Amino acid sequence: LAQTVELLGWKERYVIAGDFNSGLPLDTGIREMKKHFTELDCGRGPTHKLGTRLDHMFIGASDRPFACRTGDQRYGSDHSPLIAVFPADS
Repeated sequence: LAQTVELLGWKERYVIAGDFNSGLPLDTGIREMKKHFTELDCGRGPTHKLGTRLDHMFIGASDRPFACRTGDQRYGSDHSPLIAVFPADS
């Protein structure tokens, strides 16, 4: 993803979010994302029904963080949603 962002020339004001299927201690996916992007604090609890946090939300390293949270219900999915509140000036 970091290479794609660089190739596209994105410098700011973007969000990368979703199910990263990266919940095992040996999995380096989220650690790699944190090297290139800023992770928003959407809570610390599990996002998957099996008790693991698989869902994450990242923004550009120079972007201003905004509020997000993990939803209380799964709405028929095996994942809880991440809910972002974008600033009015975005």
